[in-house]
Amino acid sequence: MSNIYEQKKLLRKHIRAQVRALSAADAQAQAQEVWQQIEALPQFQQAQRVLTFWSLSDEVSSHSFITRWSEHKTILLPVMVAQGLEVRRFNGLSSLSAQNAFGVAEPIASELVAPAEVEFAIIPGMAFDPLGHRLGRGKGYYDRLLPLLLHAHTVGVGYACQLVAAIPTEPHDIAVKQVVTG
Repeated sequence: MSNIYEQKKLLRKHIRAQVRALSAADAQAQAQEVWQQIEALPQFQQAQRVLTFWSLSDEVSSHSFITRWSEHKTILLPVMVAQGLEVRRFNGLSSLSAQNAFGVAEPIASELVAPAEVEFAIIPGMAFDPLGHRLGRGKGYYDRLLPLLLHAHTVGVGYACQLVAAIPTEPHDIAVKQVVTG
């Protein structure tokens, strides 16, 4: 195992503890702040096709944001396939299923969208640094998707405790263009 692998593993453990220590009220307030900042971005305001994620319990909650904006924009969500992610259209809560290995809700039987058609992409992560480097969960799903988002403004989102001075990186790690935290 590489030194960077160990550094990433330790950083994930540290960040998990920090996120777990957030009170429900603080997590909710920070999530609200994140989404207000996203909504104020000109790149978001201009975009029609927005890729985001259906949040897990340890991520900035995206559920209200998705349902609110699905009436005004084409909201897209990732779907896990083999060792990658497909981009599919969100067609309402009834179209979601969490039948994958990670328990992530994904749209089922919905329109497949080419990643190059995404105009704005909101990317989760365990941690980010000010340069946009991202620490994921270690499976590389987003590192394989990010290079395919040819025309998208990519924004990493997280709680304030998920912004760190520097992320240990390897050549396959792909940065986002901007980071927004609560």
